[in-house]
Amino acid sequence: MIPSLGKGKKCGCRTGIRVTVSLWDKPRESAGLTKTIQDLGGNIIALGTFMGESPLQSLEIYKVEGVMMDDLKKAIQPLVDQFVDIRAATAE
Repeated sequence: MIPSLGKGKKCGCRTGIRVTVSLWDKPRESAGLTKTIQDLGGNIIALGTFMGESPLQSLEIYKVEGVMMDDLKKAIQPLVDQFVDIRAATAE
């Protein structure tokens, strides 16, 4: 338990859009994606990066608030190798 949250509170209780993408594992690929999200007015509230299907790819999972799903997908589509998943993420 994180003391600042108090007894019985859960971490990660924010809603947003969870988007999972495959990127080529090259310098600045993630930076371009995060900048695009920022330029849309989005706030990244969670981020995970994992090894992709090959050593040349990375799998990245973002949780973003403050943007519409269609706008987010349209903006980052040109920057990703593949969309794996995009969905609303609830606080539960």
